[in-house]
Amino acid sequence: MIDAAWLLFVATSLLVIATPGQDMILVMSRWVAQGPAAGVLTAAGIGAGRIGHTALAALGLGAILPQFVPQGAAHPTLSVFALGLAFAALTFVVKAPVGLFAGLLSGWLRARPQALLGLHRTSGAVLVGLGLKLAFEPTVREAAG
Repeated sequence: MIDAAWLLFVATSLLVIATPGQDMILVMSRWVAQGPAAGVLTAAGIGAGRIGHTALAALGLGAILPQFVPQGAAHPTLSVFALGLAFAALTFVVKAPVGLFAGLLSGWLRARPQALLGLHRTSGAVLVGLGLKLAFEPTVREAAG
């Protein structure tokens, strides 16, 4: 039987992964500009980066979704590592099809330079907006303050 915490972790992970952000834009851009192989490799690279982050978190050098590790777990480090590996795998499973869809649009976009320019401008504006939001977001200390 699957533990409820795992189901909650998977559902939350899929929501976080599917939320558009810089890595989603990167996968789509690489796929459109350089084809399906580049998009798949980019999605795989993002997943590999998640594994690296997971290893650091499991060693206590970061924090990944510790609320999903049951209190009093016999091997909390192993649990964090397993959750991180699951997150990395889910990242690839979600982002690879997104890149594939972008790859299918590639020909259409290349035939319409104005549409491609609009896509580049829109994705750039989204990234700048996310950066500004982050820059002006109050710190934890300021928010508590």
